[in-house]
Amino acid sequence: MRALCEANRVRFHHVLQPNQYVPGSKAFAPGERELAWRPGKPMRPHVEKGYPLLRDAGRELREAGVRFHDLTQVFAEVSDPVYIDDCCHFGQRGTELLADAIGQAILADERGG
Repeated sequence: MRALCEANRVRFHHVLQPNQYVPGSKAFAPGERELAWRPGKPMRPHVEKGYPLLRDAGRELREAGVRFHDLTQVFAEVSDPVYIDDCCHFGQRGTELLADAIGQAILADERGG
């Protein structure tokens, strides 16, 4: 993706999005846990095992010069409900928070910090 973007003079930023099955990534709002968390969800063990690998790969990407942003913890301190299902989808509030975090990450990269 990065090579394709750069070939077309587009800056590439890779974002690892949050997921409610990443341990410690969300303080659930009242009622949100019942909607958004299923202990037996088939994808849950894959997220729990896979996201640490994705984070490691992201660090490698960053070391290789890719603008990588690990935003898996963007909801960690958010008590408002953000998830609208037990998969990984956000409602309006989650979308706004993630969009803001992505914008801040891109700005920080573009400013060199």
